[in-house]
Amino acid sequence: MIGCLVRRIALAALLGCAAAQPAPAEPPVQWLFTSDIHFNPLDDPKLAAQLANSPVGQWDALLSAQSHPFASYGSDTNFTLLQSALARMKQQLPDAPVVFISGDFLPHHFREQWNAAASDISDAAFAAFADKTIAYLAYTFDRAFPHAQFVITLGNNDSACGDYLVAPNSPFLQHFAAAWEPLVNRNGAAPDFAHEFANDGDYVATLPGGTRVIAVNSNAWSALAKNGCDPGGSAANDVMTWFEHAVAQAPAGAHTWAILHIPPGIDAYSSLRGGKPVSFYRPELLTRMRSVHAADGAPLGLIVAGHLHNDGYRIVDATPLMLVPSISPNHANNPAFFVATINPAASAIADYRAYELDLAAAGLHGTTAQWRYEYDFDDAYSLGSAGFSVASLETLQKEIAADETIRNAEADRYVSGALVQAITDRTWRAYWCANVFLEPNAYRACMK
Repeated sequence: MIGCLVRRIALAALLGCAAAQPAPAEPPVQWLFTSDIHFNPLDDPKLAAQLANSPVGQWDALLSAQSHPFASYGSDTNFTLLQSALARMKQQLPDAPVVFISGDFLPHHFREQWNAAASDISDAAFAAFADKTIAYLAYTFDRAFPHAQFVITLGNNDSACGDYLVAPNSPFLQHFAAAWEPLVNRNGAAPDFAHEFANDGDYVATLPGGTRVIAVNSNAWSALAKNGCDPGGSAANDVMTWFEHAVAQAPAGAHTWAILHIPPGIDAYSSLRGGKPVSFYRPELLTRMRSVHAADGAPLGLIVAGHLHNDGYRIVDATPLMLVPSISPNHANNPAFFVATINPAASAIADYRAYELDLAAAGLHGTTAQWRYEYDFDDAYSLGSAGFSVASLETLQKEIAADETIRNAEADRYVSGALVQAITDRTWRAYWCANVFLEPNAYRACMK
């Protein structure tokens, strides 16, 4: 009896020690990051009427009836490129748990292309076709990644009204929300998505592991935003107020990310062309955006953006910003995407790998373009274990300035290996300054 008691006490002590041990760390996971799809269903304008009159479940058959080469530099994503990109994404991450898409689902100059191809060029007919294109993309991505939680945001081209012209509470946003709600609210990850997104393109979601992600319609903050479909003109202030409130609502100790389409700071390309700094945001809105913080004072852990079509980064005060390259080769860039390794405990990107479609080889040699692994962030820059963080980006910023070899490699990665490089010996400093100097006066001083 005494022996049994001793054994029970020993067992209880052993179990107590086991219970006191810290829980094992969650293993890293991989998520998919893509941007600027700019899918153009009118790449073959003869299909306009058939596509307009067919459910999206029949679009694949219509679009694949004839073989078409990949969209070329200066064009937007056609069916061939979209299917190829999805196939390579699935090859790299067959059952992606999370997929980020940082805006611009619709092609450039969509209305002009519709007017040239369709018999009915009324506003109502075009709006219906834009809605159907958004629904087709939701249908297509859902089939490719049926278990993934999607984190999406609006691009400036995502409107039935025109570039930078999406209106709050519009039928377009309501239809967009209805099409994407099953993907974004997978497993209840974004319960308010349907209502919030239909209002002005904003919402909050919870990622696996507990990180909050705030999707915000930064197009309203652009210096190019117009009020043509928003007669009241209050969208910019309303969206900023919503964003400030959403970030401030983060519980103490919580990790919070943001996804937006247009990044804050300076447009280096336009600044070079115009001879003076060109800001992406209106000045007062940039100031407010940079001031957001959680109730406990914590900054955003990460910002995910697109819009530039290029692979890059920015440092937004105490927050790293990842510029996700585009699928569309419209800016003479190669199509590309990222597979990122996520550290769930730290709510941070530990590393990422870039994959690009070598359109240059196809154009030069007449061969079929091939997707290829391009580079690994940690390996390429030898930044140790810091991951995609402010510390690693500050180190990279110094190395680019000091080392011509690193600078040239970064220039190649910026366009995902395309033939035409925006960053050259003459222009590199303009892009380098834009990585960290977000306001015109600071950028101007950096350029001297």
